[in-house]
Order: sequence, then structure tokens, then C-alpha cells
Amino acid sequence: MAYLFVYITIWTTVVLIIGTFLAVLVRRSFMGRKYMRLDVERERYSALLATLEVGKKIEDISPFVKKPGSAGWIAIEENLFRAIGSETGRQEGLRLFNALGYSDRYMKSLSSKRQWEQALSAEKLGRIDCRMAVSLLIDALKSRNRDLQLMAIHSLGVIGDATAMPHLVALLKYAVSAEEEISLPILKSSILAFGVRSETWLLPCLTDPDWRLRSTVLDILGEVGNPMLSGEFMRMLKDPEQDVRAKAAKGLGKLKCAEAARMLIEALDDPFWVVRLHSARALGLMKDHAAIAHLKDMLGDKNWQVRSVVAEALSRIGGKGFVEMLNVYIDSTDKYARDQALDELGRKGVHGKMMARLACIQGRESLLKLNGSGNPDDKADIRDGILDEMLSILSTLNEFRLYEVLDALSGGEGKEANEAATTAVTALRGGEGPASGPPGLTGRIS
Repeated sequence: MAYLFVYITIWTTVVLIIGTFLAVLVRRSFMGRKYMRLDVERERYSALLATLEVGKKIEDISPFVKKPGSAGWIAIEENLFRAIGSETGRQEGLRLFNALGYSDRYMKSLSSKRQWEQALSAEKLGRIDCRMAVSLLIDALKSRNRDLQLMAIHSLGVIGDATAMPHLVALLKYAVSAEEEISLPILKSSILAFGVRSETWLLPCLTDPDWRLRSTVLDILGEVGNPMLSGEFMRMLKDPEQDVRAKAAKGLGKLKCAEAARMLIEALDDPFWVVRLHSARALGLMKDHAAIAHLKDMLGDKNWQVRSVVAEALSRIGGKGFVEMLNVYIDSTDKYARDQALDELGRKGVHGKMMARLACIQGRESLLKLNGSGNPDDKADIRDGILDEMLSILSTLNEFRLYEVLDALSGGEGKEANEAATTAVTALRGGEGPASGPPGLTGRIS
């Protein structure tokens, strides 16, 4: 009996192996013939794409009517999708999608038992801008098939029919409350596709008790970028929730709302570091010179990310912003502030070696050699004025010129130092021949 059991087991295994092998061979043969037929059909209907791309209208569509799912159907579909990707072929391509029954097929497939087919059909309906399918896609927002739901969200944004907006916003509220990280980015993208039209449904959400919804909506509105909403962003900058304040500051930066500069400067003292970060970035985007002194003080912020953004903001403002970072590097006793200033100046081409050489001019004695004033106080005033203007000019130089200038400024004593300083001033001016001395450091080098 035991021998018979082993015998049956062995033969069963052999039969299964042979059966699997034969099934693989049959499938490969079937798929091979299918792809061969598809290649033939693609070649046959390649002229369709050429006709559409030159903007011609297809008067007789009967040669292109094929059975759904057949090789001819697929080949024509591929050509139509390529055609709507071009300006000249889009209009006629979209007409043929409807005339040849593709739109109807896709809409019917939304109720297919195969989930992948449902999702694929929803995506295709968006690509062909099928407004007849809007109501079906709205219904699909409630589907348990996550792929279908996400594709319906995407396609509704592509089609842009306003009747979908209240449903998308309702789903946004649910996604925020349920913390659905997967659908939120697609929802945001879909709503953003409506542009300023979305504001009618989004603005009421700014008074919602759920701070997560207020924050998400502010993020979307900031991307929409309507300057008319700057007042709303300024109001939300006073929101009790820190994440909402951060999104408000971020939005004001994108809007470059100059009227909000004072509020953003105040927000630099916010206890939440992300609010300080976005406020600093916003001031940099606005290139607000009134904020330079406040940003300079923030270079020593306890959070390294804030320090980094503050330095970026100062360099974005340029001119006096560079000067203040150079002064921080030379004069500050705050190690973090000095390191951050040096790091940002390094990224902008004012490398650490150059800065170290400039810092070595202790007491700025080399600069004093540029004037003959006998009054120490006068010397200090003239020295600082020359330094500020020199640093502003240094910020415009390329790396090679900076090395030349700083080498000259850090020269030796006596006559040689005076000659080196004169050479430096000439180089800064970009002129030819000797410099006339201070306080005429007015040249600019582009």
C-alpha cells in the first residue's frame, strides 16, 4: 500500500510538471501570435496617425470600426492617443474616440468586474477629456476599489468640470480627517487643476474647526497663487495652530505680498520653528530690505534649518544682505551664526578661503592705509564706510577676481601694503591704472 501511494505521488507530480510546461508553451505561442497580429495592425493603421498629425479630418470612419479588444481596436486606440498629444491632431482625435465607440467602451468598463480594467478606463476617460463620463467618475469616488477611486480623482481634475468640485472637496475633508496619505497628493493635484475656480469651495474651509483641513487648504490656495487672497493668508498668519501659521507664511512668500512684510517680520519670533522658517523664506522671496536686520539676527537661531533658510533669504535679497553676512562672519561671536553665514557665502561663490583671508585683516588695518585722516574717529567712520561698500562690491565678483583682490588686501606692511591696497581698489573698480583712494569706492563689476 505504501509503495502504491509513493507511485501515485510521483506520477501526479510528473503530470503536473508536464502540464505546467505545456501550459507555458501554449500561452507563449498564443501571446506570440497575438503580438504578431498587433504589430501587423499597427503597421496597417500607421497612416491614421500621420493623417491626424497634419490636422486632416477623417470623413469615412468605417474602415476604423473594430471589435473592442481586437488587435485592430488596440492599434487604432494607440494611434489616437498619440494623435491627441499633438496640437494639430487633438481635436480630430478626440472626435474619433467618441465616434468609434471608445468613450462608450471606457464608460461601460467602469462597472467591470476586473478592478484593473475599471481603473484603466477611468484614466483613459480623463485623457480623452470625456465630459459625458463626469457623473460616472463622481460616483467612482465612493468606490472601494482604491485604484479606481484615485484614477477618478485624477481624471476629474484633468477634465475640469466644475460640478466635480464639491465632491472633491468633500473627499478632501474625509481624507484629511482619516489621514489618508495616499490620496491626499492626488486630491491636491486634482483640485489645483481647477485654478482660481476652486476658491469658491475652498475658502469656507478656512474656518473649519479641524486645523488639518485649514492647513491643507492654505497649502492648495498658496499653489493657486491668487494675489487677491493675500488678505486671507495674512489673517491666517494669526491662527492659533502652528501648522496653519506656517502654511500662511509659505503662501505669502509665493504671493510675494509686500503688505505682509511687517507681519512676517513679527512671525520671525514665533515659538514654532517651521513658522520662523517659512517667514524668513517669504521675506527673502519678497527681497524686503527692511527685513535684513531682523534676518541677520536670526542667523543664530537654535534650529539649523531656520538658520539655513535665513542665510538663503539674505543672499536672495543680495547687496546689503551679502554685506550683513560678511559682517556676521567677521564680527559675530556666535559660532552657529558665523558658520551659517560662511556656508551660504561659500555656496554663492565667496569661498571659505577667501573669507578667512578677509577676516585676517584684524582691525581692518589695511583699509586704514587707504586714507590719510589723522583723527581716529574719522578713520573709523571712513574705514567702516569703505568696508561696507567694498563688501558689497566683493559680492559681485567672480572667484578669480576675489582671489586677486583679497591677496592684495592682505599684503605686507609699509609701502608694499599701500601699493597692494591701491591695486585692490583699482581691481574693485575694474579700472585701468592707479586708484585715486577713498572714499571713492564706487565702481561696480558685472
